[in-house]
Amino acid sequence: MFLVDTDVLIWALRGRQPVIQLLAELRQQASEPLAASVITVFEVWAGRHESEEQVTAEFLAEFTHLRIDDEIALRAAELARFDRASGYSPSVPDLFIAATALANDLTLVTYNTRHFDYPQVKVYAEMPVLT
Repeated sequence: MFLVDTDVLIWALRGRQPVIQLLAELRQQASEPLAASVITVFEVWAGRHESEEQVTAEFLAEFTHLRIDDEIALRAAELARFDRASGYSPSVPDLFIAATALANDLTLVTYNTRHFDYPQVKVYAEMPVLT
């Protein structure tokens, strides 16, 4: 299964055809619906345009929304400790998204690979070029 990051969902909502095609292909490959962290759901809702309320709701309804639980919180904390030790200061939302991917053994679909540079996080490697 795949965990789709905020940037990918926003590009799809903005009508970027390569991203829309990618999501369609991933849906066909996966035996389960594509997933999004509740952090991603928040970020998409917070960044939407006023005129996009209905289309955003319909679009997000196509994804399984994964909640944050104690396991994810602990994994996010471990990632934060790893980052502090290496001198990097990631965003808290990215820590929770990475931890959600780890806790659910999901491949993260994102253009922001530098935000998720952890050896244990599987990142989808075949992102299409945005046109």
